[in-house]
Amino acid sequence: MLGVAHWRVPCDDVGMPTVRLVRPLVVLAAMLAFPAPASASGPSAMPDASTAPSPAAPDAAFTVRAMHRCTETMNAHATLASDPSVIDVFLEVITRQRDDLDPPTTDELAAWASTHRTEIDRLSAIRDALASLSADDPGQQAAWDVVVGVSDDRIVELERRTQALLLGDWAIIVATFRQVGSPSDTPFEASLEALGLARTDCQFAYAPSLAPDAATAAFIARAAAACTTIAARRSSSDFDAASRVALHALATFLQDGAAALMTDPPDGLDAAHAALIAEWHATARDLGAVDATGAPDDAAWADAITYGSARAAILEARQAALVGGDPEAVEAAFSRRAGGQLVGLDWFALGLDQRSCAAVQA
Repeated sequence: MLGVAHWRVPCDDVGMPTVRLVRPLVVLAAMLAFPAPASASGPSAMPDASTAPSPAAPDAAFTVRAMHRCTETMNAHATLASDPSVIDVFLEVITRQRDDLDPPTTDELAAWASTHRTEIDRLSAIRDALASLSADDPGQQAAWDVVVGVSDDRIVELERRTQALLLGDWAIIVATFRQVGSPSDTPFEASLEALGLARTDCQFAYAPSLAPDAATAAFIARAAAACTTIAARRSSSDFDAASRVALHALATFLQDGAAALMTDPPDGLDAAHAALIAEWHATARDLGAVDATGAPDDAAWADAITYGSARAAILEARQAALVGGDPEAVEAAFSRRAGGQLVGLDWFALGLDQRSCAAVQA
């Protein structure tokens, strides 16, 4: 899981998510080993969506197809933590040069070059799989081209390092590995947002999964597929709009109290609560149907399953209190104590923080 922050989503005492950003040291190594994509003026610049037509809103059909394609592709090209890594090669080169250790042997150089070639092949296969999907809308296609091409400069860099390793000149190898590309102005994150793909597998498609063993890798694949099903369903529904209405209601209560909320609730609040309740119950069913064999943290997975039902229960209590018209019941249902000790979604503990599960938030 390289170069992208690990998301962890615990909850506060009103049952609303809070996000904590965790950046392991491996991210620093990844930044050094994999330069940022070259700017658009460089020879290997990625497709530029800034001058192409932009879609007014994500097309649900293409978004869903893209989500599933990214998940299928990530699962097909999963890696294990024990697999030889270009990051390990990078750190070895830098460490040997820094500590003035003996240069690598011919066999070591050949093995390092092979590791690079394996990673190049993996990235290229992922790119081919993603590129085979296309959108009808020109703006969507331009944005998708950016998503698909985000690894292009990485592939070029790995090719350059591979050639240096095959050449075998230690000074050239060190110099090549120490070269870092310039920051990119390619709108990768904006393209993901435009397509409705942020925090899905399309954001993390090229990152190695680094599961500790095959059983965990299989669990991650199954769980990620379930999360993609959830994310795709939400993208095709009014989940985001309903969430905004429910959040507006909560903000009204916290700022002005139960009487103000009961007197002037946000438009469509009852329907929003009903939609959210149904979705959170469906989320719990989808996650509960996953075979948990190989889960790296059984307790965290159990919490993830029960979280959906708990979120639904909180919303059911709020909806019932408003329908009943009892100010004390509304006060209790919307208070900071209503969430109790609701445990949040700890995707990091499950190795799912850089999969579509990152999109499964309140």
